[in-house]
Amino acid sequence: QWLAFRYRLEGDELIIDSGVLSRRRRVIPLARIQNVDLKRSALERLAGVAELRLETASGGSDTEAGLAVLSLDEAHALQAQLRERRARTAAAGTAVEDGAPDAEAPAGA
Repeated sequence: QWLAFRYRLEGDELIIDSGVLSRRRRVIPLARIQNVDLKRSALERLAGVAELRLETASGGSDTEAGLAVLSLDEAHALQAQLRERRARTAAAGTAVEDGAPDAEAPAGA
């Protein structure tokens, strides 16, 4: 699945598109991101890649999103960008309604 994987920061949202035959789009408001962790297994260290794990305030059972197989430099840069934008969004007082799930829709829709 990671072979057909894209993400982008657009405004106050992180948009993740994934899948080959069954496309999935996940839109995560930056205000909902509570934590951004960088994870690396022994194999990922050997390959020079990393995974970013995002903890969100969605309130459902699917409270995390993962960005796998990123180069280490890309993972560090995205982690810093997400933290910076998240801090700016919080400082600006962007209100996010409690209990509203992350928006998910097929990528082709």
